[in-house]
Amino acid sequence: MPDPETPVTTTSLLRGMSRSMFLRLCSRAPRIEIDSRIVLSNPVPGLPLPRGTADGRRQPFIVVPFGVTVKEHECGSRGRRGNASGREPGTMCEVDANKLIEGRERPVAIAAAFILLATVAVLDYLTGWELSLTILYLPPIVLVAWVAGRRAGTLFALLSTLVWLLVDALSGNPKAYTLIRVWNALMLAGYFVITVIIMAKLKVALEHERILSRSDPVTGVANTRAFYEWSAREVERARRFHRPITFVYVDCDDFKVVNDRHGHAAGDDVLREVAKALRGIVRDLDLVARVGGDEFAVVLSETDRTGAQVAVGRLREGLQGAMARRGWPVTFSMGVASFTAGVTSVEDALRKADDLMYFAKRRGKSTVEFATFGDGHP
Repeated sequence: MPDPETPVTTTSLLRGMSRSMFLRLCSRAPRIEIDSRIVLSNPVPGLPLPRGTADGRRQPFIVVPFGVTVKEHECGSRGRRGNASGREPGTMCEVDANKLIEGRERPVAIAAAFILLATVAVLDYLTGWELSLTILYLPPIVLVAWVAGRRAGTLFALLSTLVWLLVDALSGNPKAYTLIRVWNALMLAGYFVITVIIMAKLKVALEHERILSRSDPVTGVANTRAFYEWSAREVERARRFHRPITFVYVDCDDFKVVNDRHGHAAGDDVLREVAKALRGIVRDLDLVARVGGDEFAVVLSETDRTGAQVAVGRLREGLQGAMARRGWPVTFSMGVASFTAGVTSVEDALRKADDLMYFAKRRGKSTVEFATFGDGHP
């Protein structure tokens, strides 16, 4: 673990923003303080948080190690309050980092939209009624609809229509009667509102597709693509800052028996229960992914062999309990590869964990094989 006196900030989440804006955000952001360290929870289902910086250097966020009970302080309105006796190891307050960032960016985007609207209105007035600039009213409307949603976008569209109507009246168009102006304004408002609806639906669809492209359709955990994308960044950080990292490869023993006896629907239920149990045990900053038919991978950030033994013990207990409650004859063989240094790639780390898992299966089902690599270890 990094030195307890080293504070971990949320700078990497706000890269590119001005220092003053960042300081204002940090002064009001919900947080958990654990020995003066900040911990944020998972913002995206199935994918852990990115890392932060400390004292101008890229550093991992502090990860609460397995086997350590931490005392959770005030979380703010977005989080859960801990009790005085402390929370169980591996748990932390829930703070939605995506909403935190969007909540700070949204006022900036809306302010920019108002500036754009005012600029377009001035240009429209200066160019006179003969030259139409109606289409230029769309960009600020689209911006508000994208960052603030359909309701805010609709209100801004109506405001833009009123601005257009005012500019048209002030421009001195001699051919436009009052009723004609009102009719044109209603048509324009309809056009703007339809655009808002389309943009809002497009954003929802894109977000849905983004999640689907990185989620396993059966279990809902990260798929192979998301696993390699996230793990590659995690391996790079572990190598750069000489931090430990552990890969756990989980294979479902006798999974085929359930498929043969009860059908593929029951097999899918087994996979969902396994994924649910894994996600319920690991920390929010760890990754659970389905990497094969009945195989899962768990990446434990900032975790050495000692912490991995604690974590895997809980994983085995939780998985066997889930299977016993459903009466399924499924056990689990695991390969646990802990790296203290020298992680060359995700493929290499996963291969070592996979080899350990097969070695465990050869020793007998429902077994675990541990190994440490780096710093004098094989």
